[in-house]
Amino acid sequence: MDYKDTKLLVFLSTFSKEELSEFEKFLESPYFKKGRDPLPLFKALKKFHPFESDKFNEESVFKEIYPGQNFEDKNSKNTLRSLSSYLLKSVEDFLYISRLRDNKVLRNRTLLTEILERNLTKQFEQYMKSAIEEQESEEIISGVNNLEKYHLEGINARYYSTILDMEKYFAHISKSVEHISSHFWIDFINTAKSVLIAKNNFHLSEGKEFIDKILDATNMENILKIHEGSPNHAHISFHYQIYRHLESHGKEDNYETAKQIFFQSKAGMGRHDKVYHYSDLINIFQMRMTKEGLDSKRELFNLINACLEDKAYKLSDDDFMHPLFYRNAILCADYLKETEWAYSFIDNYSSELKPELRENLQLYSRALIDYAAGNFEDSLLNISKVKYNLVEFKTDIKILMMRIFYELELLDQADSTIDSLRHLVRSTENLDNDYKKAFSNYIKFYTRLLKLKIDEPKNRSEELNFISEEIRQEKILLQRIWLNEKLEEMASGEN
Repeated sequence: MDYKDTKLLVFLSTFSKEELSEFEKFLESPYFKKGRDPLPLFKALKKFHPFESDKFNEESVFKEIYPGQNFEDKNSKNTLRSLSSYLLKSVEDFLYISRLRDNKVLRNRTLLTEILERNLTKQFEQYMKSAIEEQESEEIISGVNNLEKYHLEGINARYYSTILDMEKYFAHISKSVEHISSHFWIDFINTAKSVLIAKNNFHLSEGKEFIDKILDATNMENILKIHEGSPNHAHISFHYQIYRHLESHGKEDNYETAKQIFFQSKAGMGRHDKVYHYSDLINIFQMRMTKEGLDSKRELFNLINACLEDKAYKLSDDDFMHPLFYRNAILCADYLKETEWAYSFIDNYSSELKPELRENLQLYSRALIDYAAGNFEDSLLNISKVKYNLVEFKTDIKILMMRIFYELELLDQADSTIDSLRHLVRSTENLDNDYKKAFSNYIKFYTRLLKLKIDEPKNRSEELNFISEEIRQEKILLQRIWLNEKLEEMASGEN
């Protein structure tokens, strides 16, 4: 194995300049010095960080530590590897201690346990009060954490058992069970939901999972009744309704129930939970639209606006907006002809994307809205500058280019883009079958419309009626509104 690929170097390569400085102080502390001193090795490695130079190897590091000594003999190599092993152990300790230091909730729980171990019962309640306050404060940022509440209630129960207050002991034991139950059902239904999505979208095996066996043996309606009145009831109910919607493939409209539960309870939720609840609603709604062929995206547009108002499109102010959320907002605005809103969104939110994505997404978005405004040449200029590897954006770009070529009557370019899109859709393995069918139907109708526009046959009016009826009957179709608009434009030209 190359020295660069060892665990030690892989771990150290992730360290920032600040972390390297902190780690050096950590190694210098006498408290952490056990066995051989790895500090000289770290100082040597630090000069090569982040270890990308072709000149970096074991020998160059050895000569930094032991100048003038021969690296070829076996003892020298064993010495360096022994030092590397000690340094790796120090890296692991540093990562653990840093995480513990930064995680106030875990630190408080560890400290409370140690207080009980030392029988410091007089100090316990003061520390427990602070731990609960910090845990509740953390939930505002990181979401509901029933597992941590379960641990704290268990420690509290142990304390009251120690001071022989059995009434409070049983009260806290009961609360701990309530929290672990909430944690289990929220996590369980979330996992069941993810498995369903994976089966539907990635064509995994349809065999009975352990999750399915638990669900078959569980009366979820009774579970929900047990949790009525608790702060977690809304979370469990929401996830269960989303699961039911997925399980029925949208036949039962549990989506509406889930949305109602969320909007009635979101005022009491932290940002973290809002992000994931909005994400579920937006994703499920889009799946429902594709499969049911809904003509309006107004509900999705309202969801996106509500999500923006709640700042629930990212987990923290330091985080970045997800590119697919940005994309969905622009596509929805284009669909509804919300041109002014779209330009405002581009101006106000592009800076919240990762730097490496901003330029391409802005170019694509402006190209899309320029097209909607009838500026086809500007749209083509912008779209021709966009470069993306993500399948979602590749298909977006090709669809927009096809629309531009249609307007400019560039038949050869349109044919080439059609072939490219057809190949892309067929070769993308993790694309849902319904989406593949929706793309295929769009290409079919687009090709027929383009031919009618350019050739202008005598029976064009009759052919337009045939296509219009076929589009009306087709349930799985992309770009339905655009296709109907082009049909109407040609039909009005016939009159």
